[in-house]
Amino acid sequence: MVAPGTTATPMLQALWTDPDAARAQALAGEPEKHRLGIPLGRIADPEDIADTVLYLLSQQARHITMQQLVVDGGASL
Repeated sequence: MVAPGTTATPMLQALWTDPDAARAQALAGEPEKHRLGIPLGRIADPEDIADTVLYLLSQQARHITMQQLVVDGGASL
């Protein structure tokens, strides 16, 4: 299973009234709400998630089973 974090999709971007401020807040998090932000310092592109899925479908991942792969730039640390 692939568990994506914050990803720059049209749906997410439609929620942002001020894209620059929303992006900065997503990266920084909200410590007072115990939200850590994204330590890698970038929001995922849809291709980041797709590449993860393609890897899991490839022969290189042929011995991986029953795993949850979190693709969130470290936000769930």
